[in-house]
Amino acid sequence: MPPVNAQQFWKNNPNQMALPGMEEHSHPGALHLAQGYHFDTYVGKQAVRVRAKHPDIVQGAAASLRWDKSSGEIGGVGTRESHQHQGLATALYGMGRTMTRVKPQHSPIRTDEGDAWALKASAKYGGRIPKNAAHEVKSGT
Repeated sequence: MPPVNAQQFWKNNPNQMALPGMEEHSHPGALHLAQGYHFDTYVGKQAVRVRAKHPDIVQGAAASLRWDKSSGEIGGVGTRESHQHQGLATALYGMGRTMTRVKPQHSPIRTDEGDAWALKASAKYGGRIPKNAAHEVKSGT
């Protein structure tokens, strides 16, 4: 029997639940779904966005990731402080790496926090991390 392709079950429905205890074998956001989050996606003319929402947030999202539709360069990633350090932005990156033809790519201009996140996200889901041009500007090189 061929292995199950988790993407086929959730690509069109990012809120597809996994069996309890099997979240790690499902799509990147399955563990967060079990914690009450839900996801929405938007594919526009120029950008793609994935957001994680949570019932305790009335307006906006707990986390979001946006990337350019043609180049894949990440133009924004953020997580509300009360939802940080739970792997939420990394899960959004993992979802993005499988949901569109142009995969999100780390920008060459990142904050220190963005650098740390890029290392975590790429270690888990792949993707090249370009040299950080923001550090070159700070140091004057």
